[in-house]
Amino acid sequence: MTFVSNPASQPMSQSALTQNLAALGTTLERLSTGQRINRGADGPADLIIGNTLSAALASLEAETRVLERNSYAADYADAAFAEASGMLADAEAAAVAMANSAGMTDAERDALQMQIDSSVRSAERIFNTAEFNGQR
Repeated sequence: MTFVSNPASQPMSQSALTQNLAALGTTLERLSTGQRINRGADGPADLIIGNTLSAALASLEAETRVLERNSYAADYADAAFAEASGMLADAEAAAVAMANSAGMTDAERDALQMQIDSSVRSAERIFNTAEFNGQR
């Protein structure tokens, strides 16, 4: 089969092909970016709104990362506080036992005092050395 082109229809075909290629390029651009608005020609007001929303989203994502990091620091501080509180609770129990020392020997009182001192030192060590990412 032989195709004979009509020279008079060629400019119109060329124009249609150019328009179709431009539309295909726009469609491919939208598909590849996932956005309907990619430049001012697609809708100037929509582009401004889209850019504003993108900036706001980036800001919210950054704030979320900061809040997560602060949450981790608070969790770490809470764990250190709980551990030190446990130590002080042990010291308190030993102090109560010493206060009710009827029938206790000096060695038992000394042992309780050593337990109190040790618990207090351990709690102080935790309070003085607890750090998260190099920050106290």
